[in-house]
Amino acid sequence: MMVSWLFFGALLVGAFFGQAQIVWDVFKWPSKTAFPTNNLPLLVLWIFLFNLLWSSLVLLTLSGFVFFAVPLVIMTYRAWLWGVLLANLPISLFWVVIPVLVVEGEAYVLSCVAGVNLGLALLRPNMIFKEEGISRLQAVKRAFKECAYFYIFVAVLLLAAAIIEALLLGTAF
Repeated sequence: MMVSWLFFGALLVGAFFGQAQIVWDVFKWPSKTAFPTNNLPLLVLWIFLFNLLWSSLVLLTLSGFVFFAVPLVIMTYRAWLWGVLLANLPISLFWVVIPVLVVEGEAYVLSCVAGVNLGLALLRPNMIFKEEGISRLQAVKRAFKECAYFYIFVAVLLLAAAIIEALLLGTAF
């Protein structure tokens, strides 16, 4: 719950920064050629795999092995960037983007929690699995198993977000 507050709070702060034009206009919307918009199933697959493999697995989950707080920092920074990017979006379009923000954002929150769990299992196994007296290797294995359960929900949320996003991108260009 607190990680969700952190994510959406950072998004809101980024939106305020963007509205106040504290951040320079260095962010550009991608061109039409960046996405295979003429083929909706391919676009859904492309968005889904990118968000699942890169944005969730590598950046937010596996980065927990570097240090358990790294996923929180990356997730907060990305939420802030989303806020900056969406700050000057007309309100009529912002309401269209909200479903993607909520669904994809919660998937990233779950990925982040899985990353923190993996990092803490590696760093302090007894902190995660109290009173079980398991080894560091056993704790990491168990955390990976729990991570797999998280990723069932992450995949479902990201697939839903990819479908919504692909429909939005397909009609935007």
